Amino acid sequence: MLDFTQPDLPPLTDEELTALAMAVPFEPVASAEAVNYWDVVAPQDLGLLPSWYMPSPSAGPRRLHGWRANVAYGVAGSIIALNAAGLCITYGHLTLL
Repeated sequence: MLDFTQPDLPPLTDEELTALAMAVPFEPVASAEAVNYWDVVAPQDLGLLPSWYMPSPSAGPRRLHGWRANVAYGVAGSIIALNAAGLCITYGHLTLL
């Protein structure tokens, strides 16, 4: 580990540090054409979500028909049956509760 302390110099007091800070001439660093930071990061009204991020939902819910409905009901029913039997399959491994 690096040690940047210099043992031969006495430590500065708060008054000395304040005097050094006040002695530095003030020079603004921003030019006349600089843009205000708060104008750049001001919140913009994009609605709840921008349309490119998530399009608006469809008018009604999509219903499952045919074999897709049977698969969904089968998966949900098997998880409920496993939990009712006292088994847990939450993380993909069948374990006892």
